[in-house]
Amino acid sequence: MRNTFLSSHRRDRFHGDLPDDAFDRIEGTSGGQDLALELRDVGWALEQLSPDEREAVMLAVQGLSGADAASQLGILPSTYKSRLARGRGHLRELIDNPEAQPYAPPSKLRHALKTRNWHGVVIG
Repeated sequence: MRNTFLSSHRRDRFHGDLPDDAFDRIEGTSGGQDLALELRDVGWALEQLSPDEREAVMLAVQGLSGADAASQLGILPSTYKSRLARGRGHLRELIDNPEAQPYAPPSKLRHALKTRNWHGVVIG
């Protein structure tokens, strides 16, 4: 009983007796769930890009110049720019349009591509 009393007493420290109109004056904050969902969508969309487009987009995100990224990939700068443009466009389409089709590997052995799973989403 002593521990129950002490635990209850400790919890009561964090509860304040505020007037009813005080809750209207307390500033609220916007929830961070939207950013978590957007980040999850971007991660899913990056996985759906072709490997060439994904590499180009990831090098651009790292802040490399076009010439440096092209030399790192061993391709011409113009090829890098076109892969980056296609990758960004496809990424934007995948994020904005839920019916967009992901990249389909050309091989006969197609791996099962991940689909968006909205069930059981827990944020926080």
